[in-house]
Amino acid sequence: MGQAGPGGAIERGPRFDDAMKAVAEDDPVGLLSVLPATAEIPPGEGWRPLDRELSRSTVRPDLLGQLGAVVVHGEYVKDRRRDLPLRMVEYRAQIRRRHPAVRIVQFVLALVDDPAVPDRYEDPDGLMVVRWVVVRAADLDRDRLLGTATTAALAALAGGSRSERAAALTAAADLIAAAEPSRQRRLLDAAVTLASIHLPLPIIETALQEATMPVPIRDLPLARALLDEGRAEGRAQGAVAMTKAVLRRRFGDDPRVDAAVESLSALPDDEAADRILAADRLEDLLP
Repeated sequence: MGQAGPGGAIERGPRFDDAMKAVAEDDPVGLLSVLPATAEIPPGEGWRPLDRELSRSTVRPDLLGQLGAVVVHGEYVKDRRRDLPLRMVEYRAQIRRRHPAVRIVQFVLALVDDPAVPDRYEDPDGLMVVRWVVVRAADLDRDRLLGTATTAALAALAGGSRSERAAALTAAADLIAAAEPSRQRRLLDAAVTLASIHLPLPIIETALQEATMPVPIRDLPLARALLDEGRAEGRAQGAVAMTKAVLRRRFGDDPRVDAAVESLSALPDDEAADRILAADRLEDLLP
């Protein structure tokens, strides 16, 4: 679910959702086996996916299926979202409507280290409390994640330094390379996309180059967006540097130049250029 700034509400993040769904679809039982919320569920007859169209709403749960005698519902969260508690209640009500006598396990998998994800909903009237399990990917056992090609896609999310996470991505790439060819590209794409939550593009590229069978990011559909973002970020940084250089040439090494650059960066390029040309004093460009 989610792409948003640290303090804002979450917008759904299809890239990270799609990466997690690729992992879950590859081996749902394998994924659930490494999550504390579901690891102890008896496998019974194995995993049976359930229809995620719970109602007329266009919102669908990220993971929904039956494992033995238990219905499992999971959500993947990258950032905070204010409506998550009510969504979890809504999902549970819809699932319960379809499965009135079956045990339901709900969990939220937090993909970042500290997203402050709530683990319950308490009705303001004090008449209802609904709880679920919050699993932090940072708390997962990296060695256990590297036990299968499926769960290796999450290895870079486990806690540690950048170098440890980069090494985990390299190990994951090597493990995934040994999987069936039909699974390799999809799982590696998911691994790189999830790793980008914590690792910048240059480190990811280096980690992949160190793998036994290097794969360029441009060959991975989900992760290819990282290249586009990197180029856009580079262009934006170049524009900021150019604006700062022009202002310092015109107005000297004034400590207020940075504030002027920040103010101008919110404007379209043509308008910012016109304002710089028309300004007689640096004060004319300050917010």
